[in-house]
Amino acid sequence: DYLDIKNYYIQLENDTLIFTIEVYDLSKINSTVKPFSRLNTVEWYIEFKNLIMPDPHMNMTYRIAAHLEPYSIWTIGKRPMENILYIFQQIRNHSLSSFKKDVYLWLRPYGEQFFIPISLNESKFTFNIKENKIIITVPRRDIGRFGIAPKMDNMEFPARIGATKAGTRFYQTPYLKLPWFRISLSTKYLQHIFQNIQNRPLLNSILGRLASKKNLSLDDIDKMFTFIKTDTIDLTDIDSRWYTIDVAPDSGYSKHTLFIKPFFMDGLKNSILTFLSKDSRSKPHSTLILVMINGSLSENELKKTSKNIADFIESMDSKLEAISMDVTGSGLILADINETTDAANRIIAPGIFAAIIIILIISFRRASYVILPLVGLSISIIWLFGTMVLLGMKFNAMAVALIPLIMGLGVDYSIHLFHNYRAELKKGKNSKEAIVESIKDVGMAMLLATITTIIAFLSFLTATIPTIQDFGILCAIGILYTFIVTITLQASVRYILDRKKKIKVNNLKHFSLDIAMRGLSDIICKHPKILLFISVLVTIFMAIGATGLQTSFSMEEFLPSGNPVMETMEDISDQFPFSSQNQEYILIEGDVASVDTLRKIDEFQDNTLDDRFVSKTPEGSTKITSILTLIRKAIQENNSLIDLFNIDSDGIPKDNRDVKQLYDYLLNNEEYKKDAKTILHKNGDDYDATVIRVYTAVSSHTNSNGTGRELEILYDELKEDIPSFKDCKVSLTGEDILIYTITSSLTKNQIISTAVSVITAASVLIIAYRNPLLGLIAMIPVSISVVWVLGSMYFIGYSLNVMTVMVTSLTIGLGITYAIHTVERFRLTADRTGDVLKAVDETVGHTGGSILISAVTTIAGFGILILAPMPPEQQFGVITAMTILYSLITSIFILPPVVLFWGKWRKKRLGYIISPEKPD
Repeated sequence: DYLDIKNYYIQLENDTLIFTIEVYDLSKINSTVKPFSRLNTVEWYIEFKNLIMPDPHMNMTYRIAAHLEPYSIWTIGKRPMENILYIFQQIRNHSLSSFKKDVYLWLRPYGEQFFIPISLNESKFTFNIKENKIIITVPRRDIGRFGIAPKMDNMEFPARIGATKAGTRFYQTPYLKLPWFRISLSTKYLQHIFQNIQNRPLLNSILGRLASKKNLSLDDIDKMFTFIKTDTIDLTDIDSRWYTIDVAPDSGYSKHTLFIKPFFMDGLKNSILTFLSKDSRSKPHSTLILVMINGSLSENELKKTSKNIADFIESMDSKLEAISMDVTGSGLILADINETTDAANRIIAPGIFAAIIIILIISFRRASYVILPLVGLSISIIWLFGTMVLLGMKFNAMAVALIPLIMGLGVDYSIHLFHNYRAELKKGKNSKEAIVESIKDVGMAMLLATITTIIAFLSFLTATIPTIQDFGILCAIGILYTFIVTITLQASVRYILDRKKKIKVNNLKHFSLDIAMRGLSDIICKHPKILLFISVLVTIFMAIGATGLQTSFSMEEFLPSGNPVMETMEDISDQFPFSSQNQEYILIEGDVASVDTLRKIDEFQDNTLDDRFVSKTPEGSTKITSILTLIRKAIQENNSLIDLFNIDSDGIPKDNRDVKQLYDYLLNNEEYKKDAKTILHKNGDDYDATVIRVYTAVSSHTNSNGTGRELEILYDELKEDIPSFKDCKVSLTGEDILIYTITSSLTKNQIISTAVSVITAASVLIIAYRNPLLGLIAMIPVSISVVWVLGSMYFIGYSLNVMTVMVTSLTIGLGITYAIHTVERFRLTADRTGDVLKAVDETVGHTGGSILISAVTTIAGFGILILAPMPPEQQFGVITAMTILYSLITSIFILPPVVLFWGKWRKKRLGYIISPEKPD
């Protein structure tokens, strides 16, 4: 019954193939493993083929056999006395009748009828008497060298075991049907005889002819010796002398197969889906090539390398007809942003000059009144960029906005000064008197406007983003330069040009503007309550919109729509859902060569399974790389590591010493050291840091407004996933995390900078006016303008980004100028006349004109930014133009009614408006 087959199985456990043959009864095989005497040599075998055959010559038949035979007692090739002594030794040890158990691989080459026996020295078989099973364990490396799923260096090959059948057989001599005589032949002796025959031509010729009848050559026979790993061979190694007792199935072969896949094939599906588009099954699809660029390259080197790759791809694409190739990447995005910034500069500066020239010509209609402000602005800009270099600040995308900002605000100073100068000339004063009076009248307003504007821009220093801080500093310096140049250089040159001339001012030149402003002042004085009521309604409406304004940050925002690089990035994000290369990092610093660290990493990885924006593989597991994932990969590829480093079932060694030794192994192993160095840091003999790479499904390159909430969820979930590491510092960082922290800080910084601007500017005005209430009244226009601008941004679909986040402080800095000029003119006139209505009429009719001209000039200057190729600069231009417009409206339509009521109230309560001295 022990040779009667009931069933058989083949299975793969880690790196071991297990062949199991089940028979009906193994009880007759006792503990000394002695079968019947007449069947002293038997085999239980499983025959199969490897159905994966890249070449027909690999169509071989294999038999894995549990080979049971008695020990040989006589070896031909040894001296007779050695054999006799060996027999006596076996008798004395009572082992003459003992049997040995070997695992044989019988291999039949392609096209041959004979089998070659090969002893598998690392393989073993055992008898499970209780379950009547013969269990053969064969390491993959033991059978791999014969073409079954071989491993060569880092390469592994698959195998499909099929066409199987199991059998039992025994050996008998060809004559008399006797069992094996236990006589063997020394392989060294046989090889020696073969070599002697080859050295004798006649015998060599005879042997060659005999071998040819079996389709063999003498070289084939010589090579066969390389397969013989045993010291002896015997008659049992001749396959034709074996007699089959039972086979299963009874006829043919089993249709069942066993697929042995290399470790790399576990991730092959994931890799295929990563590099093939999601529509690959339904229509012609696209594929992806990832080029990894050295992360230590500088920004310029990165852009240059990326550009070279792009040029090469474009040249290939031009030669291909059946397919098209596009290229994208962070280096190309940076290069495009720089090119776009340069293009913006070529458009903006000339455009602003042209706009300012046109408005100045319309306003003053004299060449000197056009050239002088432009010269002053040019000097201010030269000073500013020179200072920028001296301070070591780099020219970036935000710096592009400096030119329109300085020119737009700087020209205001010129317009106010020259508008007042011409008004004094109309009164019959000479150039000296007119310029002195103008500096007295508007100089204080210009100084206050400069101080408050500088304060507003310096509030950007509360931001955590260095680029915004630098922008605020440069704006403050630029405004200071324009004030200095206007009040000194331009005033002096204006006097020099006009001092020897008889100035004639055409009183009709601005008649239409004067008439319009006088008419407007009448309306304001007659209907102040209606204007204030309308302004309250508009402010409430805008405030509702402002509450819905969101923050965002996207590389796409810095490139014009339709940019090929960004479109390709968007296509990749859409068509390759598993190709995400966006990584967030969990940096762990401390003694990371510990069991506790690995267990905490394992806990973190488990915690991310339900995270919404952590990338998933096609199989549904999270896409994470860590030292633990590398350890588990190594274990799958080499199961012997489990015993070598005392590794538990979860892939974690049982003590810290084993962890350190395992880390050493990974860093020194050719197959793993490249990956290990990217996630593990060694300092001397200690491992002081490791990093977990978490791939995310939120792309900051291809989204903006919609990602704000997603980034918040990603950040919160990762933060919650991180367990408490013992004696280790843990930091969460990465591209998306940085973007989230930046955008979340934008709102906080905006609130802080706005508060600083308002409080400081109000304090300056209160001190300057020596009246707290009037100082606060001067802040009303910019406060309302802030709400209007934020509400307008929401309704037109803008968000707060790195270019627009300073909008509130910017509104204060830009808009307060008009409020100061309005209040200052009201103070001067009210103090001089003591008449509130006349003061309001003079304020709107006289100062309103210069405010309107300067506002239109500034709006035109910033409006040029709409032509800029970069969307953030376009938005900045629109928002700044709105800021100026709203500041103009509030300074003309809202502030005068407020000071009208304030003046009446103050005069009624105190008997005077500004100072107790009676007007002349």
